[in-house]
Amino acid sequence: MTPVVRQLNATLNPDMMVALVDVGELSAMLYEEGIIETNTELHAGEVETSKMLYLAPETVQMDKAVDFVPEVKRPFLNYGSIFRATPIGVWGEPTKASAEKGKLIMERSIDLVIEKMNEIFDYMSKKERFGYSDF
Repeated sequence: MTPVVRQLNATLNPDMMVALVDVGELSAMLYEEGIIETNTELHAGEVETSKMLYLAPETVQMDKAVDFVPEVKRPFLNYGSIFRATPIGVWGEPTKASAEKGKLIMERSIDLVIEKMNEIFDYMSKKERFGYSDF
């Protein structure tokens, strides 16, 4: 997404400004604030499972939840499917999930995304024309 966001902002700014908020960054903030217990989240872990338990509990089968944290780091997803790193598709610790956490995660994430977007748009709006570009 980063190259797409950069291209849109380079060609359409100031008429349109596009912000990209990394959910991985949000998870780190939620962890630092003590809302979640783990910092291993990437897919189907504590955060995503908690959100689903809050939003659509009938879709979650917690009796089948299995924790799995691959030995490789997130950037390795650039070099192959998630299933090369985790044969079950889980990258995190869903056994730590709860509907209560899901509610807190959703509420705090909304605030964090709004804060991040305001920071980004504030930064972008202060830029002055440089040579041929408003970017």
